[in-house]
Amino acid sequence: MPSPRRLSGGWAPCLSTTAEWSPAPTLASHLAPLDLFAALFAAAIHDFAHPGTNNGHEERRDSPLAVRFRYDSILESHHLASAFEALFTPGGAFNFVHAWARPDFKLFQQTVSRLVLMTDLSKHFEFIAMLEQNAASLLPPAWVQGTASGWSVEEPSTEWDPTLLLTAALKCADLGHSVKPWRLHEKWSLWVTEEFYALGDIERASGMPLSPFCDREAGWGANLAKNQMGFLTHVCRPLYVAVADAFSRNSMDVGSDAVDYLDSNVREWTRRMEL
Repeated sequence: MPSPRRLSGGWAPCLSTTAEWSPAPTLASHLAPLDLFAALFAAAIHDFAHPGTNNGHEERRDSPLAVRFRYDSILESHHLASAFEALFTPGGAFNFVHAWARPDFKLFQQTVSRLVLMTDLSKHFEFIAMLEQNAASLLPPAWVQGTASGWSVEEPSTEWDPTLLLTAALKCADLGHSVKPWRLHEKWSLWVTEEFYALGDIERASGMPLSPFCDREAGWGANLAKNQMGFLTHVCRPLYVAVADAFSRNSMDVGSDAVDYLDSNVREWTRRMEL
């Protein structure tokens, strides 16, 4: 059941936004090219072959996907498996890793997998807590110590794991519509809502309990505004605040403008709910 959002290329905004949220040029010099490419590849495939459902729906159905992936991060595991299966399609049309050294491929595959699996919203607040607890390790040691200018692009840090930083970038990109200007945010919100309602229609027709936010009969108007306010306030905002705070603690102003856009969108949804 492909959705309008995913058919319209929902991966592309996530890819471009991940690039925007990825480190600035000076900080990027501390990333191995393989790590940076893995983050961009993860953004491109994080919803690959999406069936238009959610993990709860697949679990309640005991679907083949749920069984295959042992009821754990079902869709995220499906996106990963489908993408790497496409990569290794016989004929090699998409296999850009065929000439890579095996250790490089394994590192690439592991990094992509870790990033995509963390887009599972059931792990959302676990990641926020991890970010808050480990803000000091968000950036390379040399950057934190104020000696980053002495490092070159050819000498990325070997003492630092960039996974926390890259995960933050991908997760901020995945929820990126929440921090876009109102015109774009509203458009993406309507696409997402239609995707949810389409799933709810299927669930209602099959006699299943409806997934959260998937009840078309609840209406668009005030109900849509209420749902969006709740999602932005209780899911998106804690992430962007945690990211902005982690960068601030490392003397970088990254993410504060995103929080401002998000708060502006919440105010507009509030106004519409009160109409």
